[in-house]
Amino acid sequence: MQDAVHYQMMAIEINEGDAGGVHLPDFTGIHPFLEFMSSCGLEVVQAYLAHIQHHAEVAVGNVLRDVSMTTDGVLHASDKMDDG
Repeated sequence: MQDAVHYQMMAIEINEGDAGGVHLPDFTGIHPFLEFMSSCGLEVVQAYLAHIQHHAEVAVGNVLRDVSMTTDGVLHASDKMDDG
């Protein structure tokens, strides 16, 4: 996905507010993020993102540990498309 978005950014002119689909949040979240970075500084933003990454890693690890303790190691799932 990252390569596809990068290609689109290089191939067409994209202005603020042009993209708003669920797969392109980087284009629509960019202005507030730049304002946040300008007001707090790069070091604070990087520390905050590292904090989020660490807690996400811990949370996923906990889920995987819990699932591995309650199953035989094989997981099953089903899903339906929008049209049923």
